[in-house]
Amino acid sequence: MRLAMVAGEASGDLLASLLIGGLTARWPAIELGGIGGPRMKALGFDAWWPSERLAVRGYVEVLRHYRGIKAIRDRLAARLLADPPRAFVGVDAPDFNLGLEARLKSSGIPTIHFVCPSIWAWRGGRAKAMARACDHVLCLFPFEPELLRAHGVAARYVRADMSKGEDCRALIAEAGRCDILVNNAGIQHVAPIDEFPVEKWDAIIAINLNSAFHTTAAALPMMRKAGWGRVINIASAHGLTASPFKSAYIAAKHGLVGMTKTVALETAEEPITANAICPGYVLTPLVEAQIPATMKEYGMDRESVIRNVMLARQPSKQFATVEQLGGTAVFLCSDAAAQITGTTISVDGGWTAL
Repeated sequence: MRLAMVAGEASGDLLASLLIGGLTARWPAIELGGIGGPRMKALGFDAWWPSERLAVRGYVEVLRHYRGIKAIRDRLAARLLADPPRAFVGVDAPDFNLGLEARLKSSGIPTIHFVCPSIWAWRGGRAKAMARACDHVLCLFPFEPELLRAHGVAARYVRADMSKGEDCRALIAEAGRCDILVNNAGIQHVAPIDEFPVEKWDAIIAINLNSAFHTTAAALPMMRKAGWGRVINIASAHGLTASPFKSAYIAAKHGLVGMTKTVALETAEEPITANAICPGYVLTPLVEAQIPATMKEYGMDRESVIRNVMLARQPSKQFATVEQLGGTAVFLCSDAAAQITGTTISVDGGWTAL
């Protein structure tokens, strides 16, 4: 099977690389080509042009590069029309991809657009253009499918309240199949044990630990039916060690690491693996939300809090990045990781080496 794909800019490269990881894990012989970045190429993607050629911002820069970008799109369209792929996947970059998708769709090539453009905020007429261009849109926000369907665009968004077990299981059931499961739901609250609100404890355990139990229990039968699967639990350095005032979070992450090992043992003789990635501090919204309170508590400025308090136990003195965690997850889905199961991989700048 051969698919064509276009991803522009670093964010598209990251999203597409995660998609490629899942596709190649399910269909090892799949051929993928088009426009892509370094993460995609590292996974075997045949980049006919680098995604950096599409990474232009602002009217002046767009006008300066317009002819070159249009030429690339025309040449790409001609190549795909002359030798049609099974389907085309446009990853974001709507100004480039929608026009290309319209030409391909009109010639009978199925088109999928990954990440809905901001049609609710501006240029609402773009929905009509998407109807002409896309056979299907994969959405990131819950209100998008209804908006798109009103214009005749097939769209899909899958959601769940991760604090409710029945919603977690329904999430997997609605997906229809699950070859790769990444459990990454998490919340945080900080307080001494004797002052820790019971409702906060219950919520953290439900979302950070119980949700992974429910999704895994629902996904494993699908993986067994497919004959292949990967369970990747995003735990934490706090799944291997502890800090004061984070009792619920640490209990949940330790539990997640333990459950990972159990799943690995239960699937050890099957082509299914289960592993936990244990990040140190990553500059996510969850961590960002802790910075102001920590600044107030210690009477420090932002940079001092980050280096001397938050990263005090992270010897590299640098946050891990979302891209590094995504790359680790993609590796765990590869054939090179087929015999890695029941273990933890720390991405923590040396934290757990102390």
